[in-house]
Amino acid sequence: MYLNGYSAGGDGAYQMGPRMADAWAGVGMSAGHPNYASPLSLRNTAFAIHVGGDDTSYDRNSKAAEFGKLLDDVAASDPGGYVHQWQVHAGLPHWMDLADAVSIPFLQANARNPIPSKVVWRQSGSLRTRFYWLAVAKADVAAGAEITASYAGQSIELSAVKSVKKVTLRVTDAMLDQDQPVSVKYSGRELFSGTIARTIGVLYATLADRGDPALMFAGETTVTLN
Repeated sequence: MYLNGYSAGGDGAYQMGPRMADAWAGVGMSAGHPNYASPLSLRNTAFAIHVGGDDTSYDRNSKAAEFGKLLDDVAASDPGGYVHQWQVHAGLPHWMDLADAVSIPFLQANARNPIPSKVVWRQSGSLRTRFYWLAVAKADVAAGAEITASYAGQSIELSAVKSVKKVTLRVTDAMLDQDQPVSVKYSGRELFSGTIARTIGVLYATLADRGDPALMFAGETTVTLN
């Protein structure tokens, strides 16, 4: 599934792309304004930015370049993440006469990965209780909260945590072997060690939550970070 938006729809792409990054294979933004959106949650979602060089209303052209350079920076510091494309089309106004169509083949070359080995989640706009294989209780949702989580083998590592007290880690056998012990660490401390059981309750709850079989998980454990 891909998301594309033009003008006010481009505003929406800037917002819905990062916020719902686990839903999209790719997002194309044309001639919109980011309105303080953050690119951090786009680590595993392809993102294209196109705007006319003469599209000066609301500084759309300069804001697009700023957002593109932010993606350049995070991609350089996080190899394997933040696949993106951006271009300010010189001499073109708000309507780019389809120059932005180059984003379509770029986006279509990407598929969604619902269980990426590394997730960066930053809460912004409408706050959410789940993102890929991470979840937080509704009472603990906070604007500006951030968390980075990754898994490899039988280990899950949490880092770059901001305004998050507890996080629920959801797993499937496609991520790790649920018959074997799992270790969860944060800042060098082990927060959990043991098996994460498969339960029909978690399977049901995660499917009912999104109606998305690719984001259905077999087990979960909640750890306290503070």
